[in-house]
Amino acid sequence: MRPFVRSVSCAVLVLVLVLSARGSRATEADPPEAVLAVTPVAQAPESPKEGWCGEAAIQEGLLALGAYVSQARVNRAGKPSHPDLYASELPAALLALGVEGAWMKARGFDAVRTFTAEAVSRGRPVVAGVKLLPTAHPSWGLDHFVVLVGVRGPDVLVDTTWGTRVSVTSAPPRGISLAGAFFAVRLERVSGLPEGEGAVLSVVSDAAAGVVVRAVCPRSAGRVRVDDVAPPRDVPLVSGEARVTVKRDAFVRFRCMP
Repeated sequence: MRPFVRSVSCAVLVLVLVLSARGSRATEADPPEAVLAVTPVAQAPESPKEGWCGEAAIQEGLLALGAYVSQARVNRAGKPSHPDLYASELPAALLALGVEGAWMKARGFDAVRTFTAEAVSRGRPVVAGVKLLPTAHPSWGLDHFVVLVGVRGPDVLVDTTWGTRVSVTSAPPRGISLAGAFFAVRLERVSGLPEGEGAVLSVVSDAAAGVVVRAVCPRSAGRVRVDDVAPPRDVPLVSGEARVTVKRDAFVRFRCMP
């Protein structure tokens, strides 16, 4: 794997740049051709001024696979010597969390779009590094981390890790750019969750007392098994979903059961 340069442009102030970018279009109109059933995640309120874009991207990716983990716990898993995870530390964080993944071997927008389309067709999210145009750091290989969640025609649907989703073109003049992208990993599965049995998760509320997680089972299932206690507890599904409260700094898997 090629060496990676630092990526730290995760602070919320960059959101203004992204939302105003002509090359990143909002996606309310026209349903996408293929998109994961996940909710965009924002960086945690306790994140440092550098931001936790890598941490937020991994958190959202694991929600798509059936696991809840706090961004603080993702950060600790990567063991950074600085406040936020760098590109060279994301693989270590994934390994420590028991996440299996496959790295993109090509480079550029077309490669990313093909990689994303294939991943999404299998229900897999992609964590990727992007540039933010105009970039304040031309020498950096990437500026920011995002989650690639689908395709719309020739474009790629991107969850920004600022709680929003945009549609990115092949050559945007401003905003998020995948034109020279080389850092992209398809998250395959989480240790302890058999393939295809993880619920699709979203965070309903996040408070010190606990996090309320909504779990949806795409396939026929009667309950969801939650492994935050020993032995794991089973929560019945109502109309295919359940709401479960877990500890804020937990690492919890949600398994769809018959």
